[in-house]
This record gives sequence, C-alpha cells and structure tokens, in this order.
Amino acid sequence: MNRESGPDRLGGSMHADLRRWSREHGVVWEVRPALALHHGELGPIGFEVTLAALVADARPACAACLGAFGRLRAIAAAAVPDGPFGATACRPRGFDSALRFRSDRGRLLPEVQPVLDVEHPKRYFDGPDDEQVRYVHALQQALAALGVRPAQSQ
Repeated sequence: MNRESGPDRLGGSMHADLRRWSREHGVVWEVRPALALHHGELGPIGFEVTLAALVADARPACAACLGAFGRLRAIAAAAVPDGPFGATACRPRGFDSALRFRSDRGRLLPEVQPVLDVEHPKRYFDGPDDEQVRYVHALQQALAALGVRPAQSQ
C-alpha cells in the first residue's frame, strides 16, 4: 500500500468516507499496556490499541456488528504507520462477537471493539521500547486524521 505523508494519503474520497463514518458511529481509540505472565511475573510486553464504534443493534454478532467491525478494521489498516519502527509489529485480533457498552449521559450504548496488538516479536518479554512508543504515537496521529477521537474525550 502506498503511504504518502499527510492527512489525505489515502486519497480524498476514501479518507473522507472513513472520517464521515468515524463521526457518525462515534469511533474512539484507547491505548493500554499489554501484559503477559513470564516466569511467574506479570509484565508489560507492548500495547493494546482498542478502537470502538457504536452500533444500533444490541445483539452480539449481528449484521451491524460485523459491518462495524469490518469498517473499524479498514480504519486500523489505513492508520498503520510506515517508518523506522524496527521490528515493531501491529497485529489485529480476530472478531470478538461480544458487545461492550459505552456509558453516555446515563445510558448504555452498544459498541464493537477490535483490538490491535503492538509488540516487538523478537524481544517479546523485554517490555515496550522507544520504537513501540513512537509507533503508537504515529498510529494515534493517523487515527486522529481519520476522525477517530481518544476515548477519554467522549
């Protein structure tokens, strides 16, 4: 995939379509440390980047959920940065049929949440390094360019 710099690197119509869909579905992202058990101790191995979109249907694995999940995966794929990030890899997890719920003014709204694992495959248990941190920052900037907001700014 050609990854030119700038907010319109995806091409005007695709970029605009993803931004519009992100706004319409309240798409947000959140970054958390990824943890794993190694030699009996829980330690950081990288990051989990979660995207979330509101869906109108509150039935797990419904057509709206599958469609939203696919659209979020397209947003994630468009946001994956190129650059000098060493061996840092971003791996999307498979479809999770469970719905999550977002609290909004006392109401619980259903959402789907694909997760991206940002990790260093060769130094898995060494904890996050500067490459992973730079990668996550670049990913956050690309998501913002696609209209995705940080979860805490809801």
